Amino acid sequence: MKNILFLQCDQLNASVLDVYGGPVHTKHISRLAQQSVVFDAAYCSTPLCTPSRASMITGQYPHNHGIVSNVMRRDYPVLGGPETEQGIENQDETTDKVLWRNGFKTAHYGKWHLSGEELAYYPQRYREHQEYEQEMQPCFAAVAQLPPEQWLDWYGWKLPVEIEPSLRQTVGRYMRAHPQSGSATFNEKTGRLLLPVEDTFDYRVAERCVSFLQQVGDAPFALTCSLNAPHDPNVIPSPYYERVDPAGLCWDEAADCDPYFAQDWSRLLPRETGKDFMREFLRVYYASVLYVDDMLGRVLQALKETGKWENTVIVFASDHGDMAGEHGMFWKSTNAFYDGIARVPLFVKDASLKPGRFAPPVELIDLPPTLLALCGIKAPEGMDGKSLIPYLQGQKDPGGLSALSERLDWNEGHTREKRFYNSYGFMLRNSRYKYCRYRQDESVHEFLYDMEQDPGEQCNLAVGLPKKAADIEALEHMRTLLRNRLLQTGCRFQW
Repeated sequence: MKNILFLQCDQLNASVLDVYGGPVHTKHISRLAQQSVVFDAAYCSTPLCTPSRASMITGQYPHNHGIVSNVMRRDYPVLGGPETEQGIENQDETTDKVLWRNGFKTAHYGKWHLSGEELAYYPQRYREHQEYEQEMQPCFAAVAQLPPEQWLDWYGWKLPVEIEPSLRQTVGRYMRAHPQSGSATFNEKTGRLLLPVEDTFDYRVAERCVSFLQQVGDAPFALTCSLNAPHDPNVIPSPYYERVDPAGLCWDEAADCDPYFAQDWSRLLPRETGKDFMREFLRVYYASVLYVDDMLGRVLQALKETGKWENTVIVFASDHGDMAGEHGMFWKSTNAFYDGIARVPLFVKDASLKPGRFAPPVELIDLPPTLLALCGIKAPEGMDGKSLIPYLQGQKDPGGLSALSERLDWNEGHTREKRFYNSYGFMLRNSRYKYCRYRQDESVHEFLYDMEQDPGEQCNLAVGLPKKAADIEALEHMRTLLRNRLLQTGCRFQW
């Protein structure tokens, strides 16, 4: 029986990794990529933590599993949430539930952000705003006694941080001038975290994963190592902070987003605060990727030491991306489906698969049926995703693979009942084009990008006159593909 090791991080822009031609050179992630199938066009089901994570484990689109935004009541208690809010529950068919039913020892250590019920197949947990926060309470209480400018409050974590003074003034001035912007105060406290690495959340997550691997014995296992970085809080401890030279950072400062997204927070803050903020943000972001690489390296080394390397399916993925300077934007607080946030890194390593690159678009909802197939287990009914094994073994898809991503609004009370959508954002990516459709207040906005000729998504072929005949044909084709995909998967919507 095979084992599964799922290495997951949060908010990682695939394009920053050297595996995808980016500027951050990772040792362990790159080594894993050399032994894996690396997917060049993998897309999340929505560029937001909770619904994407739900899709990764249920194999369903958000419009079917019903978790369409972030659950907060139990995962981020300081923010609250309605008592009726629903997350993942025992009745949900997830990858680990199916494996557990088939005799696997299942464990999930790290960021969960899906809290509904306590799950029978996860008898032991280690989460960010539950177990870790409780461990760190004495430290957090001491930090809270420092002057306010020396620490930040990240949803209950009191973190000592050293911030470049002029940066704090610049960002703080903007935030005070825009009190209704909905921004989090930790944006003005981007910098060096004054904690030992051993006291950080992801270090302790990796520590528990290593312990699990050392003690699991001969039982088949499915272990998820779920790191929070490079997601905010945008702080990182030494020695990682010093490993990135801010003077060497560069991005396309002249690039801008489409006017439709110009008022999104991801664009507003860097536009108003200038390149100093973006430079420091990228310094911390890149350093966080190096930190993630080291934490995952510890887990991979522990797996090798158990002698189970060859018999373990290893998956590396992120729930969504980060704009990370692309289109003059940072973070994920935008309604766009730019590749910076919708495209994700994805590797699958297994002895039965030949290492290499896979170019056609795939979706994170394809992970559950693919992993179950690798273990010789039939996927349960109701999954929207498909096993990728036939394609990885050379089968051609006459219809052409494509990937759907969506942005939907909560039901009243944050329940999971399926509903009819008047307002939405949808994206469909096929081998050449990306089509995005937004409906808000009875108005429709469309975007079409030729990803072969315009990988930077600068030229929207859906607007402007005169249009080329080929562009008109492509637009109609992508409209039809999207509408059919939604209808085929049971989404009810106003076109």
